[in-house]
Amino acid sequence: MLISEFLPNPAGRDADGEFIELVNESVEAVNLAGWKIKDESGKTFTIRNTVVEPGEYVVLPHSLTKISLNNNRETLFLYDIKGALVSTAHFNAAEHNALAGESLVSEGNRFSFTDHLTPGAPNILSRSITKESGTKRTQEMIAQSDFLGGGDAQRTIMGTHNEINIIILGICVGLACALIYMILFKSLVSQNKKIQ
Repeated sequence: MLISEFLPNPAGRDADGEFIELVNESVEAVNLAGWKIKDESGKTFTIRNTVVEPGEYVVLPHSLTKISLNNNRETLFLYDIKGALVSTAHFNAAEHNALAGESLVSEGNRFSFTDHLTPGAPNILSRSITKESGTKRTQEMIAQSDFLGGGDAQRTIMGTHNEINIIILGICVGLACALIYMILFKSLVSQNKKIQ
């Protein structure tokens, strides 16, 4: 079982729209009776008898859990019936709060903002750019998820850092090519001198 999606800032009243979605990625049905989900503040909800088939989703709305998700920073913990930490989802928007109507969806080992809400269905990632205070925010500005069963989830880097890394990589490749060219050129010049 993994935390698959959560909506911290729904359009309209938070209590009417917030939800946490779980997905069963195993090959066997899982009975969530006694499993717990907890937020960063320590608010805990114990799941009742709920059987989730392989590949199936379960949506836990605010009206059921009473867990109020923060719009600028949140950590969710999923514990199995034995109290073992199964999944942890964390996001810290840093310079940006979660925009109204954007959920965070699991993308491998991190969470990405999307404006395509899919409670109870497979996630749809959004590559669209949202303007906020004259800045760009893409799905790269995200959240991290830690499925290792312990420890604090780490903050992911922003998309601009990825762009800088690509530029640096390009410069390094260019310099390496120039160096190889110079070595080959010198080798050819010295061979020509020997021939003469």
